[in-house]
Amino acid sequence: MGVVAEPVDATEHRTPPGTPWWALAHPDVVSSLGADVNRGLSRAEAAHRLALVGPNELPEAHRVGPWRRLGRQFADPLVGLLLGAIALSLLAWWADGAKELPVEAIVIAVIVLANSLIGWWQE
Repeated sequence: MGVVAEPVDATEHRTPPGTPWWALAHPDVVSSLGADVNRGLSRAEAAHRLALVGPNELPEAHRVGPWRRLGRQFADPLVGLLLGAIALSLLAWWADGAKELPVEAIVIAVIVLANSLIGWWQE
């Protein structure tokens, strides 16, 4: 519309000390923020606040690649313990003559792999 309110200095309008925001009436909250109930902020005040604090945007999130996310699944101490159990099971299997399949090591490895894939998929 073309109606613009006069600039208001937001630093002039503050709530009384100790008054919680939820206890104030709607017009009092708007007034304490330096705005007008019907017109909002003036263009000058909006530009001033934009220059002062920047746009109302969230920062862009840092993207982590899929391989790094999968690798992070193995950083858990319990996964390390299970990997150690696989190594000990394979060592015992080899020391025993490696006659049959190392069933214990295979089962533990399948569980660790399934856990890591599920964790990767959930991220």
